[in-house]
Amino acid sequence: ATAQQTLEDVKQMIDKKEMERNLVQLKLQNAMTAEGGARRVMHTMEEMETKIQEYEVVVEDLDDAQRRLEGAERALDERTKEKNAQEKKLQILEKRKEETSR
Repeated sequence: ATAQQTLEDVKQMIDKKEMERNLVQLKLQNAMTAEGGARRVMHTMEEMETKIQEYEVVVEDLDDAQRRLEGAERALDERTKEKNAQEKKLQILEKRKEETSR
């Protein structure tokens, strides 16, 4: 009976070790899957960071273009005002010339 009991104990120990081995393999597979997922997340985050940096460069370029456009608009307004003032002066001078030639 002792040999039979020892055999049963060894079988139970083997079964237990087999279950533990399967559990460790499952945990290892889960860890590897999680690591792969984490790597994909990290890669995606790096890509997003690159896109954010590209976006920031584009925004800076747009801001520069907007400032240049506003400067050009101010210069155009100033030139238009100068032109209008010169046209008024010209009209006044032409009117004076007409009046003096009569």
